[in-house]
Amino acid sequence: MTADIAMKLEWAIGRDSCSNVSSNICGQNSFCVDSIGGLGHLCNCSDGYVGNPYLNGSKGCQDADECLDPEKGPCVPVAHCQNEVPGYKCICPFGSTGDGKRHGSGCRKILQVIEAVLGMGKIMLLCVMWFYCALKKRTLIKLKEEYFRQNGGLLLKQQVSSIREGADHARIFSLEELKQATNNYD
Repeated sequence: MTADIAMKLEWAIGRDSCSNVSSNICGQNSFCVDSIGGLGHLCNCSDGYVGNPYLNGSKGCQDADECLDPEKGPCVPVAHCQNEVPGYKCICPFGSTGDGKRHGSGCRKILQVIEAVLGMGKIMLLCVMWFYCALKKRTLIKLKEEYFRQNGGLLLKQQVSSIREGADHARIFSLEELKQATNNYD
C-alpha cells in the first residue's frame, strides 16, 4: 500500500526584506515582495506581464497578450479586444456602450439605453401633466368662487334660503346645467 504525501515548499532569496535590498534587485516590469515566512524576499511580475521576474530583456517579464484567446479572453464576445502594454482594452461595437469586459458592464446597445431614458422621460412628463391639470382645475374652482362672490352670489343664496317652506323657491343653476337644459342655448 502506497501513501500520497503532500508537501508545500516555500522559498525566498536571502534573509533581507524588500526594504533592506536594492530597488533594482528584481528585473524589468517586476516588483519585490516580502516572503510569507518572514525572512527574505521574492520577485513577481507586474500586472499585465508574465515571465521570469528575476531577469531583464526578452527572458524577463513580458507583456501578456490577454487577447490571444477570444473565447476565454477578458472581453465579451461582441467586443473587440485590443492588447496594450501593459494590459488590454475592450472596445464595444458601433452603436453600443459599456466597458466591454466580461466582469464589467459589458456592451449594451445604445438603443436600449435611449429607450430606458425615454421611458423615464415619459413617466416624468405624465407626472408634470397631471400636476399641471390639477393646478389648473384648482385655479378654475377658485376663480368661479371669486366671481360668485363678486357678482352677488352670496346675497342671492341668502335670499333663496330665506324664502318660506310653502312658497315657490328659486334654484341656482350651474353653467353646465343651463347649457344642457337649453340644448346649448338654442
